[in-house]
Amino acid sequence: MRIQNIFRLSNIKKYSGKVSLYTDFDETLMPLAFDAMKKNAQEEKSQYVDAYNKYFGKIQQYIREQKGNFEISITTGRKFAAGGPYDFIKAYKALTDAGVVFPKIKEVITEDGGDIYAFSKSGHLDTAPLKEKIDTISKATGWKKEKADKFVKESAKEFGVESSVVSRGSSHKLDVILSDSSVINEFFNTLLSKFNKAKIQVRMLIENIKYRTNGEVLESGLGVRVEPLADGHVIRKDFDVKLKLKDAIKHGGYVIAAGDAPNDKEMLNIFNYLGAKNIDSVEKINSLNKRAVEEFKKKLSKLPFGAIFVDHVFEQRNSAQYMDFYNLGVFMQQLQRLFPSRVKIIKKSNVATENLLLDAVKQLIADYKAEKNLFQ
Repeated sequence: MRIQNIFRLSNIKKYSGKVSLYTDFDETLMPLAFDAMKKNAQEEKSQYVDAYNKYFGKIQQYIREQKGNFEISITTGRKFAAGGPYDFIKAYKALTDAGVVFPKIKEVITEDGGDIYAFSKSGHLDTAPLKEKIDTISKATGWKKEKADKFVKESAKEFGVESSVVSRGSSHKLDVILSDSSVINEFFNTLLSKFNKAKIQVRMLIENIKYRTNGEVLESGLGVRVEPLADGHVIRKDFDVKLKLKDAIKHGGYVIAAGDAPNDKEMLNIFNYLGAKNIDSVEKINSLNKRAVEEFKKKLSKLPFGAIFVDHVFEQRNSAQYMDFYNLGVFMQQLQRLFPSRVKIIKKSNVATENLLLDAVKQLIADYKAEKNLFQ
């Protein structure tokens, strides 16, 4: 299954009103950090909960108004439940236990495009990943968790060492630590050979891997990271968006991606969905001639997609990732300049008084309707 070539833009159906929002969790859907949940000040927690319930209440009201035509999927870099303090389920439970009422969410996609955990109609979050997503990744890449584990054990045995998969946050990737790292290069080559013989394309790296043991104890060590490739690329958040776009083209829907951080870039990059994944910097955008730009605009006019970027680069000025955030911000500004009706740039909301994310969603939908002349 080729993810890059799933779009048949000539077959796009008239807009049906169905909108799918794929939103990052931290700093996007959740613009206000939840540190207050860890503090003892009950008054501060209460104010925090009240503010979020106003913010989420506006989203839930909009969901009701759309009568089944608006759905939300959270797509996060967090692991689901690997035992660390930043697991999604731990954060979600802390918020709901404190009294935060989330709007209706369809599903949570963890580990930057990995496993999907669905919400039931009653709002209960399933703790087992959807088999459909695991099967989809397998179909696109040939990757199977059981086969990957087998290759790891066989390769370690050949060199007389023990192997441990230490930070599997999703079915589609694994980190391996050896009991003796002196053979790691030989182990790497042997493992890669096994994947190649099985005709499974993977990206493998030898790097220092951080992982948790005994719950909260953080360890690190030299290990091997393995990820399958779909169409020559590792799976990221755009994987699910592309699949949803295929469905939207077929049934007349509209897809919106929202994010704030470097790990959201592929999901937000419109060129990625226009068959030009390599156009991923301001320099490459500026190198496009007028004719190329017009061709991309023509393609985009047939693609039911919009992007929302939450710009808070000023908050990252003391972060090691500052330049990554800064460059992403400049890149999104260039995308907005080229495609103003398809890219909205917002600040983080004051959750007690405003919902800029929802406002941007509504504006993108209105712009799409106007662009397609759907009111006539």
